[in-house]
Amino acid sequence: MMFDDYFDVYLADNDESKQIHYNIRYQVYCEEMGFEKTSNGGQLEMDDWDKHAVHFIVKNKLTGHFVGAMRLILPELGYLPLEKHCRLSNGVIKSDLHRSVEVSRLCVIKEVRRRSNDGGPPTGLTEKHSVHDDVDYLCNERHLNRSIIWGMFRAASLYCAENRIHNWYFLTTKMLYRLITKENFRMDQIGDSCELNGERFPYRIHMAEILQNPIWNQGFQLHYKCYSAKYNDVFKQCA
Repeated sequence: MMFDDYFDVYLADNDESKQIHYNIRYQVYCEEMGFEKTSNGGQLEMDDWDKHAVHFIVKNKLTGHFVGAMRLILPELGYLPLEKHCRLSNGVIKSDLHRSVEVSRLCVIKEVRRRSNDGGPPTGLTEKHSVHDDVDYLCNERHLNRSIIWGMFRAASLYCAENRIHNWYFLTTKMLYRLITKENFRMDQIGDSCELNGERFPYRIHMAEILQNPIWNQGFQLHYKCYSAKYNDVFKQCA
């Protein structure tokens, strides 16, 4: 499928769009997985790292529904979250910390994942059957789950290129690692696994590996948009 034909990726740059981002996380991490608690008593999943993060959301163009979210945590506190969870043998490059981010809270809603042919969601959870007319039109699309993940990667890579960020760090499952590296993204393991809602592994990937990947020639040509510009006649790229 051609991602740009079906979806838009937004930089969540105002309160309204961040609420959408936190609600997607609530659907996945609180309701579905039971990994996290709600914040402020509402249908939002937030933590202290959100104060130091850049947030992205993905919108289905045909239905207007938001289906995916991801954030980049900036090293504004002088370290990244995975440093607090794992014992790193080849850790965060401190001399380049200011040009690094940690990829976090990467998620796609289960209604979309159920209709993909990827074999399972990145978390490896078993899906329960449900019917939602607003996503039925995509039921025959192949690799939908992966396509949305690549769309968020593309948006985040453009943001990082614009802001001179060189390194991405991940604390993730082997399943997501295999999904990412299947498309020839090289991820280097930089330490031992740790327990954080299941076994997680720390990885680093260089921006050059992301930007040079030929996958972007397959329907990922559009730039991400600023959500705050959505009321304008013409959407603006973020400055």
